[in-house]
Amino acid sequence: MKRSLSQKATIVEKPVANPASQAKLDLYSEKRAELESVLQVIKQMSDELKKILDELNEAFEISSESTNRASDTLANWDSNIE
Repeated sequence: MKRSLSQKATIVEKPVANPASQAKLDLYSEKRAELESVLQVIKQMSDELKKILDELNEAFEISSESTNRASDTLANWDSNIE
């Protein structure tokens, strides 16, 4: 059967209802949300670790300064006693 130019074909798009595909999409969304949550926890823990390491670095700097002062005092001990 031939169609004339005045007749138009109508295409109706229906969503494909494929349970397997939908299940995969749901699983993907669930895993993505889970990974975003884990990433947020890792970022928080990294920030906490940085803070702790900065504090430790400061404590080592203070300890180093104190050790140098004690070393200088002991090096000059003889001249301080006289």
